[in-house]
Amino acid sequence: MNLRLRDQAAFHAEYQNDPQSNRLGTPNLKPEQIRQKINGWTKGKLPLHVQKVTAFIDVHDALLYWMVVGWSMEQDGYVADYGAWPDQGRRYYALHEASRTMQQVRPGIGKEGAILAGLQSLAGELFAKTWTREDETVLPIDRVLVDVGYVPDTVFAFIRMSGRSGVIMGSRGVGIGAAKAPMSQYRQKPGEQLGQNWMIPVPAKHELRNVRFDSNYWKTFVHDRLALAPGDKGSMSLYGNDPMEHRLLSDHITAEYPTPTEGHGRKLLEWRMKPGNPDNHLLDCLVGCAVAASMCGCGGSVMASVPQWKRKRPRVTYL
Repeated sequence: MNLRLRDQAAFHAEYQNDPQSNRLGTPNLKPEQIRQKINGWTKGKLPLHVQKVTAFIDVHDALLYWMVVGWSMEQDGYVADYGAWPDQGRRYYALHEASRTMQQVRPGIGKEGAILAGLQSLAGELFAKTWTREDETVLPIDRVLVDVGYVPDTVFAFIRMSGRSGVIMGSRGVGIGAAKAPMSQYRQKPGEQLGQNWMIPVPAKHELRNVRFDSNYWKTFVHDRLALAPGDKGSMSLYGNDPMEHRLLSDHITAEYPTPTEGHGRKLLEWRMKPGNPDNHLLDCLVGCAVAASMCGCGGSVMASVPQWKRKRPRVTYL
């Protein structure tokens, strides 16, 4: 009872395994609800008002999970395609039981070498695919983010070798809880860029520029958008006409649950894995695509930077 009185939200989530997410207005989406968000568009086809296309790659030993999403400038999202590389040849699979891995595709080389080769092959396939709007305009991929949390040196090597460092960038999600200051309150330093709960810090030595984002904020963002009815401003939807085609995606998106937390005068949802640690990699991909869209200016979150400080010339009155 002391625990319950101290933090009722944490008590329900952590000790009763019954998170009360609706208290903050975010529905606890079920997989079948997500699967019903189909929009009738075929893979790679996008509505007329889509202006930006973003992609995300989630890096693991065996597989590379990826996703491509089209966005309007108001952040309406349309999932155009997703999957894993190498392709598993089936709709539903788990990471730990992958039937075809990167090491099998590139036998005889080490883990990092296989990941590097896989990233090169996957990037080539994504840029070679056609992402077409309904007016037959072919849209390029404006931004690709790649997770650098696992093997950063390998990802940075891939970006350097790709010749597309203006489009491909490393990324890292950081869960910012209520006890910490949100990114919107960060003090911008010279050379940094701040956006909608994301930032591009000055890179460390031997690193490339990469974006860091508040994963709690952006996971709430995509769940909110998936909860909107089709046609509502900011709604997010999935390609196709068959809901069961998205069973894998819906399970990944619901692999985490939100816990309402409060501190320092603000309330937010902190996202945690469900018991058993189910696969959540396509959720990470969807979140990364949303961050990339914000970096491209969707939602009005254009990239801002702080110019280098220059010393002012002393005036005569000062002297």
